[in-house]
Amino acid sequence: MIDYIISLKILPSGNHILGASKHGQIILIYVQQWEPLALKVEQLASMNTQIHSFDVSFLEPYNKWLVGTSNGKVIVYNRKDFNSY
Repeated sequence: MIDYIISLKILPSGNHILGASKHGQIILIYVQQWEPLALKVEQLASMNTQIHSFDVSFLEPYNKWLVGTSNGKVIVYNRKDFNSY
């Protein structure tokens, strides 16, 4: 099964990019340096469902996300409640 990124959001720091994949992976991309480009990619969550749409909270973009699943559910995901990162 091939997975691919369906959404990318640049976070307020300007050096962090939050992404969601079709098969439920939420990743954080950190730009360590721009020239030459150096990235660090970290998986933040695995949602065990297919994601159709994804957006971040204006108030807490690193912790709260709005996820629309492919079966029609809408989930407000709070990273603080699920992860110990």
